[in-house]
Amino acid sequence: MTSIFLDLNRTSSSRVDNMRAITLHSYGPPENLHLDEYPDPVPRPGEVRLAVHAAGVHFMETALRRGQRVGPHPAPPLPAVLGGEVAGVVDMLGPGVDATWLGRRVVASTGGYASLAVASEGLGQGGRESCVWVRGGDLVWARVGA
Repeated sequence: MTSIFLDLNRTSSSRVDNMRAITLHSYGPPENLHLDEYPDPVPRPGEVRLAVHAAGVHFMETALRRGQRVGPHPAPPLPAVLGGEVAGVVDMLGPGVDATWLGRRVVASTGGYASLAVASEGLGQGGRESCVWVRGGDLVWARVGA
């Protein structure tokens, strides 16, 4: 499976007050996706927050965007932030999470088309420090398919 990645340009130098996310407000073509702002998510106990550098876009999400059911996955209730594959840097820890996670590059099956994502501490997979962000996001589904 080939992935296309959305570069959300989330770096410490471009920090904004609110999380940015691409939101689907009505089923249909890509033009129905809009950039919206939401309050920054805060990780709960056992979770980490990622500053997302890349988010995978897959065929399943294009079908869901059109309002189609994909296998066991029904079309999402609207409004919806699609996606479930991200690569980024841990920028916040929930209570009880080991401090060594802070600043770690990870890929995770969580989040979506947003500048921030929250994942369970055990879901994030460490990425190589030299990895290219687009490649890092692709590792999530590559592992599942391998």
